[in-house]
Amino acid sequence: MNRNLRAWVLVYSVLIAVVLVAGLIVASGPTRVDSAVLNAIEPSRSAGVTSVVSVSTELFSPVLVPVWALCVAGFLLYRDRRVQRAAMVLAAVAGAAAVAEVIKLIVGRPRPPAADQLSAYEATLSYPSGHVTGTAALLLAIALVGTVGRPAARSAAVAAALVVTVFVAWTRLYLGVHWLTDVSAGLLVGAATAALVVALAPTLIAFVTERVAGRLPDRAAGWLAPAPSVEARRVGGAHRRTVGTHR
Repeated sequence: MNRNLRAWVLVYSVLIAVVLVAGLIVASGPTRVDSAVLNAIEPSRSAGVTSVVSVSTELFSPVLVPVWALCVAGFLLYRDRRVQRAAMVLAAVAGAAAVAEVIKLIVGRPRPPAADQLSAYEATLSYPSGHVTGTAALLLAIALVGTVGRPAARSAAVAAALVVTVFVAWTRLYLGVHWLTDVSAGLLVGAATAALVVALAPTLIAFVTERVAGRLPDRAAGWLAPAPSVEARRVGGAHRRTVGTHR
C-alpha cells in the first residue's frame, strides 16, 4: 500500500475513532444543542409538511438504500462492462452500514422520547443515524465514481449529494426520531466511508487482478480491468448508437 493510501486509511481510522468517542460521550442523553434543535423544530410541524417528510425520509431508509445501490451498480455494470465502479458503490454502502452498526452497538444510545416522535415509534439504537449514513455513502459514492476526470462536475455532484443528505438528516430531526449528533455522525461515517472506498478500490482490484487474471478466461478477466475513462465511455456510447442506427 503506497503512502497516499496509508494516509487515507489513517485519516479514516481517526475520524471513526472520533465519532465513536463522541458517541460514548453523548450516549447517556441529549446535549444542549440536541435539545435546542428539537425544541426549535417542534413548533414548525404541520400535517402537510409531515406527510411530505414521511415519504421523503422513507426513500432513503436502510431498506431502500441497498435497493438503490443495487440498481446503480447494475447500471454501471451494463455501461462499463467492468466491475470497478459498481463494486465501489456497493462497497461504500455496505461498508458504511457495517461501521455504523458496530458504533450503534458499542454506544447504545436510545432514541428521543416517544412523545417527541411523529412517525411510528422507533426504539432501535440512535447513534449514528442509519438513514443518514446510508444516504451519504450512496450519494457520495455515486458523485465520486460518476465524475472521475471531471473536477468541475465532481464539485457540483458532491455538493448536490451533500445537500440531499442534509435534507434527509433534517427529515429525521423533524420527525423527532434522532438527535442532531446522531445525524451528524451518520453524515461523517457515510461520507468518509465512500471517500475511502473510492480511494482504495482501484488499488485493491488491481491487486486481485494480478493474482487471478491468469486463472480466469479472458472475458472474465476483462471485467476486472480498470473502469473505462470518460473518453472511452463517450466513444463506446457513440458506437452503440451508431450500430443501433445501422440496424
